[in-house]
Amino acid sequence: MKYCPKCKASYSIGQRFCSNDGVTLTLQDPYNLVGRALVDKYRLDALVGMGGMGAVYSAVHLSTGRQIAVKVLLPNLAIGNPRLIELFEREARVVGRLRHENIVDIIDAGRTTDGVAYIAMEWLEGHPLEEEIQRGGPLSFQRVSEILRQVAAALEESHSQHIIHRDLKPSNIFLVKRAGGREQVKVVDFGISKSLGDTGGSPVSSVMGTPQYASPEQFKLGENIDSRTDVYSLGVMLFQMLTNALPFNDTTISALIHKHLNEPPPPLRSLRPWTASLMSHSARRRTP
Repeated sequence: MKYCPKCKASYSIGQRFCSNDGVTLTLQDPYNLVGRALVDKYRLDALVGMGGMGAVYSAVHLSTGRQIAVKVLLPNLAIGNPRLIELFEREARVVGRLRHENIVDIIDAGRTTDGVAYIAMEWLEGHPLEEEIQRGGPLSFQRVSEILRQVAAALEESHSQHIIHRDLKPSNIFLVKRAGGREQVKVVDFGISKSLGDTGGSPVSSVMGTPQYASPEQFKLGENIDSRTDVYSLGVMLFQMLTNALPFNDTTISALIHKHLNEPPPPLRSLRPWTASLMSHSARRRTP
């Protein structure tokens, strides 16, 4: 359930705003941060999302009145876990280096006097691609093409800075409505991203990422990974956008990993017959 922090009315989880006063609804906040002003700069108004490492709050930058998002490292995970704190703070440094219209913009980062680690970033008015797929089923070829183009542009920028995302998936792709109805894609959550040297890949030190979207090399300790791991994950997302199904899935992680490592994906035409023929026709038209 969600509730309005102003009038306290309760709403279903899918509701975004209070119908009484238009205020952004909040999830139940187990960390009691709603209403607090972090470092006397960012007032947290509502808890709007929870992830594996962080909680995301709708906030106001007090000196400018601008609405922003503040991601806070989950306090219960941070206690006695310097590795998680390192990953969280590295996300701010990594994304702070990237300046691209399809990558979320980082405004500030730091820790409060009582040790709460936070990242302040631009507020995105929209919803994740994951929600779009679940709600609308297979997306149109034109829509998929435009989303794919913008995600690829974001990856081109991050890869040019020798940064790989390593956890590319629909929940980390945000769809934002801009003026005139234009849809802008934003890639978010570089929490387990990896910086690469100019001369080559980086060895996998632990199995990380979301198994349904992870590349085969992410499952092999000691294997070198590079920008191609993001390209693989983007391919999985492309398959899912076109078919509303994953190319590989199973009830156990071990069986899922086996499929990624050893099996070809099912043909697109087996799940959406017209898609494969349309893509083939499009490719023929571009051939000189």
